[in-house]
Amino acid sequence: MDDAHAFEPEGHFEPEDHYVIDTVEALKVLSDEKRLQILGLLTQQPMTVKEIAAELDLPANKLYYHMRQLEDQELIRVVATNVVSSIIEKTYRARAYRYTVSKGLLPVTPEFTEATSQLVIELLDSVRRDLLRALEAGQWNPSEDGHSPGEFRREELLLTPGQLREFRERLDALISDYPQVGYHSDQAPEPDPDADAYSLVAIMFPRLDGR
Repeated sequence: MDDAHAFEPEGHFEPEDHYVIDTVEALKVLSDEKRLQILGLLTQQPMTVKEIAAELDLPANKLYYHMRQLEDQELIRVVATNVVSSIIEKTYRARAYRYTVSKGLLPVTPEFTEATSQLVIELLDSVRRDLLRALEAGQWNPSEDGHSPGEFRREELLLTPGQLREFRERLDALISDYPQVGYHSDQAPEPDPDADAYSLVAIMFPRLDGR
């Protein structure tokens, strides 16, 4: 008979809406494909290492190093423990639903630039993989004019500092009007049972080539 103890919650934990990464060390930890995938899963729901391994189709022993790195930088936390056959099994959750980089890491150093560049590469690559999976599964056919559930879009905007601040506030407000995957706050709208999950990727940065 399996020696399993009851699930022992460490207390209810709800991820923060937003967490600011304020150390180069934390930024470096996120500049890794597997750790980004792990963090993405844990923003959606609490999971054990075994569950994460199954989702990523990887051996569990390949993930412990990455979990420790994320936990050491307080990007994830243990929310419950379960003792199975005298082994403590931990359940993890992401610290927040959304992460941004602190302006306090500036001025830019070569170390910061390298970590940020790697993070952007990993983020865009994860988007590329998800998009290709959707295309291969026939979930999205951009050639279906006006009928595709997704779209490509790039805009070049001229904004004053005040307009930039207003744009960000309006974008945040618009996103908050719709249920987010894995977000179960009491303030969040209740998702429609017919709703499908979509990915929205927004990258905004100042251009250096003028107008």
